[in-house]
Amino acid sequence: MKYLLSVNELIGLNKFLCGSDEVEIRDYNILEKIVQSCSKLDDSDKYYTSMAAIILYSILREHPFVYNNRETALLATCATMLMNGCSIHASDSELLAEARRIELGELTREEVRKWIFDHYRVHAFTVIEAEKRQKESHDESLFGHLPHKVWAIP
Repeated sequence: MKYLLSVNELIGLNKFLCGSDEVEIRDYNILEKIVQSCSKLDDSDKYYTSMAAIILYSILREHPFVYNNRETALLATCATMLMNGCSIHASDSELLAEARRIELGELTREEVRKWIFDHYRVHAFTVIEAEKRQKESHDESLFGHLPHKVWAIP
């Protein structure tokens, strides 16, 4: 089963990054298109690199938000990978360099997907499963003190 972020969750990440309850959305339709594109992917991409590429590439190239598009794109991409049991294994400087290349139009979405594929790691279980196990044991939530699914970022 694939886990993907909703439009409201993408907006929530941007709100968190802006440090405000208000968010300025330049184009809501772009956010809907991103989520729809991700939901249409079949399960043949078991490491979810295509979904991560859609999120990263689309937010960076189409700028749905007025502020913090780069940060939102990186956070949403990493969260999506982690929710699905994977992560991107790259340094902050590598991630930022890749983001800049996307923003400048130097990479296609397929090239972004390949870069993510070349830098992913699979985890034994997803963050969602970890939270479920924690709830089943009736302990305090592992991630409850962090806002709006930001717990998914390493």
